[in-house]
Amino acid sequence: MELVPEFKYMPAYHVYGYTWVGSDNSEIPALWKQLGERFAPILGSECPECNYGIGSDFQPDGVFTYTIAIDYKEGMLVPDGFRIHDIAPAYYAVFTVPMDAIGPAFGCIYGTWLPTSGYKHSGTPDVEIYEMTSHATNSMQILVPVTPVA
Repeated sequence: MELVPEFKYMPAYHVYGYTWVGSDNSEIPALWKQLGERFAPILGSECPECNYGIGSDFQPDGVFTYTIAIDYKEGMLVPDGFRIHDIAPAYYAVFTVPMDAIGPAFGCIYGTWLPTSGYKHSGTPDVEIYEMTSHATNSMQILVPVTPVA
């Protein structure tokens, strides 16, 4: 798999959602299946334009935090068990990938592209963006925060 990113700066924004902590990526798809059930009481029939997967707090032993989220607007009800996640402004390498190749894409990004790119991870959260058209186009975006290697 060859991936060529676009680069873009994104200002700070806020999302909120439910969080999982672990090291086994294979558990994440089951979390996505809970999306409608968890957000329906909050949103009713309203449908968010984007859903986000936020990877953060990566530890040396492989444990990390993953938050499934939607945009947060000031004053919104945040139910118990949900977390507001402040995403700092960052410069991102943006990879558009097929939805059925997310795992291999992350492997390619971190195993092949990043080590030879002239960039390093900036330490802020990785972001996955799933727009309402993602299923129709079978694509989503992986945003990796980067800074040039000095």
